[in-house]
Amino acid sequence: MANRMRVQYRPLLFVLIGAALDRMAFAVRWFAFLRQERRNRNPTTYKYQVLDCLHSLLYPYPGGRENIIKDYPGILDVIRIKFTEGGKPERTALDMAGSILAKLVEPLTADDRSNIVLQLGHLDLRMLKTMMNDARDGKSRELTDTVVQRAAEDRFHILMFGNALVVAKTHFDNGEVDQSAYDTFTSEVFGALAGKPFEQRSTERILNALDNLMPKVSRATK
Repeated sequence: MANRMRVQYRPLLFVLIGAALDRMAFAVRWFAFLRQERRNRNPTTYKYQVLDCLHSLLYPYPGGRENIIKDYPGILDVIRIKFTEGGKPERTALDMAGSILAKLVEPLTADDRSNIVLQLGHLDLRMLKTMMNDARDGKSRELTDTVVQRAAEDRFHILMFGNALVVAKTHFDNGEVDQSAYDTFTSEVFGALAGKPFEQRSTERILNALDNLMPKVSRATK
């Protein structure tokens, strides 16, 4: 009788032991995840993650990351704020890159901005790589003629915007930023190239967000 009971309860014992081991394995994975999150949420680590991402988005910027910080010192305050809010490094960098690119084209004429948009429409990765290599080799700095210098300035802006758009799309395709972040970036960039002031670009993004939200609200209330 006792032997039959031991045989009868043995499968249940195995189930209980298996469940306990599963819980222990989950706990180990969870604590490992928390430790990794604490490392990732280190403010210094976060700052350099943002700056590295920002540098890749604005790679052709003269002087690199150091000059970006020098020319836009407010980005360090933004990074600290975004860290406390729990923002992803890629999203923070994308927002800042959009603002910096918008400021770059503010002094340009409408014709200059239209030319940049036109050239971006014909730009492919091979052309972008060639322009990158020329800029890296310093060929644009050898130009002295006024007309050629003007062409070099156009080339610089095309390179800046082309690189940023490609890198931003890569972040989106890799799932590092969501659709909202990517749309905000592109609307800021192309809104600035269209000559729209900051207030208009912000208003249009709010209205677009409301338009996207309304169908969901309507379906929820039916």
